[in-house]
Amino acid sequence: ILVYTSDGQLCSRFSYPELLQQALSVAVASSGHVIVADSELDMIYIMDKHGRYLKKFGGTGSSPGHFNRPTFVCVGENDCIIVSDGDNHRIQVFDKSGKFLYAFGEAGSGKGQLCMPFGVVVDYHGNILVVDGGNQRIQIFKYGGEFVSCIESLADPMRAPRGIAVTTDGHVWVADRDNHCVKKFKYL
Repeated sequence: ILVYTSDGQLCSRFSYPELLQQALSVAVASSGHVIVADSELDMIYIMDKHGRYLKKFGGTGSSPGHFNRPTFVCVGENDCIIVSDGDNHRIQVFDKSGKFLYAFGEAGSGKGQLCMPFGVVVDYHGNILVVDGGNQRIQIFKYGGEFVSCIESLADPMRAPRGIAVTTDGHVWVADRDNHCVKKFKYL
């Protein structure tokens, strides 16, 4: 894990060869805790703001609290930890200590169904936006997992969408890997 200043200077580097195999995503909680998703070991790690290991949770499986290739992680309301559980085709939500709260989504292409979710982010209204990678779309859920709506670009379809970010003025930015671009959508 590399930490940079706002002008691009390297501040610090945290290496965990005994813990991490494939760190794929990172998020920072309001407490300063660093949350890391390891998609090889199917684990989520929590480090303190100085990079010291605090705890891990997860493990391989499909039961609540276990993962099958966690791809992205973000932090939501009250520092809850939200994880895209890729090959289980769902989103899992945990409290800030890693205790399982709930999950939503199931394999499929219907509304509220997911196929290999990737990026996940919480907007300024508390909605959870999910990159539904296998279905080439973005899905929006209320906190709690209720389906709200879907963003699909029929005129210029997404091909392998991955990362996602939201703005305060109701736009969503999506990294569209196979189209070699970043797309911007108005969703509010």
